[in-house]
Amino acid sequence: MLETHQCLQSEATNKVKRLENELRILNEKMQLDARGKLSQHGNLEKKVQELLENEKRTQYELEELKMERERRNQEQHRYLDKEKESHRIKLSEYESKAKDSENRRAALMFEFEKERARWQLEKDSMVSQKSEMYEQIERLSIKKD
Repeated sequence: MLETHQCLQSEATNKVKRLENELRILNEKMQLDARGKLSQHGNLEKKVQELLENEKRTQYELEELKMERERRNQEQHRYLDKEKESHRIKLSEYESKAKDSENRRAALMFEFEKERARWQLEKDSMVSQKSEMYEQIERLSIKKD
């Protein structure tokens, strides 16, 4: 879009330069004719009118090109604003999903640690029971002897 915009702008600039050149050439011709041919005053007036009309038309075209460029810029800004907003929405969705998954991970880690602590307690209980059983076996074997 920037390339098209730049292309249109360069075309408009080239057109303005060409028209200014034409205007300058026509102005010079008009001045030469005025010096050399006073009898053709009517023709010179006509050329002046044509040049003025040409200048007005050129200025009108230039204004139209400026308005078109401004309109395109505004459209581009609106489009970019919409894109920016959609990206913000997507980003917030992704952030909320990441937060949810982090919360789930934390909950699972908590459950895992809770389960691990329960297993450790069971293990400790079984180890103590085992040691108590060995002690009881030893006492009974001492009594037996």
